Amino acid sequence: MKYPFLIAISLILISGCADNTQATDDKQEITKETVVTTSPTPEPSTSPPEQSETTPNLSLFNKIEDYDPNSNEIELKVNEKKVKTAFSQHDPYPFGFYLPSDMKRVDFEDGIEFHYGKSIFKINYWADSYATNVKQEAIFQPYSEYVGTDIYENEIKKNTAYQVYFAFEKNQIKYVMQWNYFEKDRDTVIPLFTAIATEMRYIPE
Repeated sequence: MKYPFLIAISLILISGCADNTQATDDKQEITKETVVTTSPTPEPSTSPPEQSETTPNLSLFNKIEDYDPNSNEIELKVNEKKVKTAFSQHDPYPFGFYLPSDMKRVDFEDGIEFHYGKSIFKINYWADSYATNVKQEAIFQPYSEYVGTDIYENEIKKNTAYQVYFAFEKNQIKYVMQWNYFEKDRDTVIPLFTAIATEMRYIPE
């Protein structure tokens, strides 16, 4: 009699295992479906679209204000630091700039230049040659006045020289602003010259 009893027990266990296997398979299938159908939907971005670095949407000079003789000294903000400056006219042109004490005015027969170490800041009357065969640098392309850059490689001295040009107009006369500097001075000169250019003043006759 005990053998029929054991046979019955075996049949029950086999049936239970089959049911468990089927349940496991069903659970795996449900889980798989759940993962697919409940994947999170990306939320729409609330950030403004990024602007291209090469899109000219800024003005280097903003509005060129008239020079106020009662405002001969101001502070420029250069790399988050305040720099004391004094006004100097850029002869023979009707413009002037606020310059730090370590920037020198150098006079020539046909005009002047402002020197900062070996770097040069100056303006001149516009000529089409300033826009001939120039290269474009991404760092300046956001400025609408940017014309281009002449880049000179000196293999002997192992350095690179830059001449950067910005065109602007006042009273229907077109001018060019030129920055000259070497590669090793870029990180210092560009922020300083940018701050100086932004505060350019017009000197009425």
